[in-house]
Amino acid sequence: ALVRTTYHTRAGDLERVAEPVGFTTWTHEHLFKSADDYDACVAVAEAEVYEPNYDAFEERRRYWDGDAYCRATIGYTPLNQIIYGFMDPLCFALEWEDHRDQVLRLHGALAERRRALLPIVAASPAQAVNVCGNLSPQVIGRERFEQYILPQFQETCAVLHRGGKLVGSHLDDNCRLWADLIAVSGLDYVEAFTPSPDCDMTVAQAREAWPDKALWINFPSSMHLASKEIIAETTRRLLADAGDGRGFLIGITEDVPPDRWAESFQAILGECRAAGARPGKE
Repeated sequence: ALVRTTYHTRAGDLERVAEPVGFTTWTHEHLFKSADDYDACVAVAEAEVYEPNYDAFEERRRYWDGDAYCRATIGYTPLNQIIYGFMDPLCFALEWEDHRDQVLRLHGALAERRRALLPIVAASPAQAVNVCGNLSPQVIGRERFEQYILPQFQETCAVLHRGGKLVGSHLDDNCRLWADLIAVSGLDYVEAFTPSPDCDMTVAQAREAWPDKALWINFPSSMHLASKEIIAETTRRLLADAGDGRGFLIGITEDVPPDRWAESFQAILGECRAAGARPGKE
């Protein structure tokens, strides 16, 4: 079923058409349709209101009773919000070329409202907070990352660190292009980092680039389709690349084919157990 949502603003109406599909949603029509929509998009951004909901977070944490780690999330930084929330990558590319001043006006409105959210999250009971993620170097490029993503990371980390939070980002694409910028981002951990052969950095290269950050990897998705022996060999390589194991987590952040997860997970866990307790000694 398709869901049509209409936003009534002082500058006109906007509509989004989306299709809920299990654990995700497919967007059929984005809010932004043409350059005539910038005023209404800015009005949507300026109308956002944030309120604390700490009780719900605490209730969820009590429900898991130590069996799960509850983490907060802030959502996209303004640039990604525009690319994936208001537009789509192709539309964004055209608007960046033709109406960049308007894109940046919307970016400024989103960034200003976002500043009201940070103190609320900083005062929350969450210990760790994810900010943004799903950053594609092919879409964003290094220059835009440095000018618009990096300052948002640094501002977010500065506020949340004062509240005692650990801050990370879901960086599951190629990271080599901006690895040095991630190093100075203020992030405490990089979550969903996907090492080669699926992306363009190894665990060893990531550890060298970000020695002060915890590395929470996504076990390379393509390897779940390999034989049990290759999965085990890949796990051993990842553990070796991680050095003494401090600040290193192996996770699964993508879907595993239903006919593969049992054998794959057993192979991964078997090698982790065989490697012994971590952190270890190099």
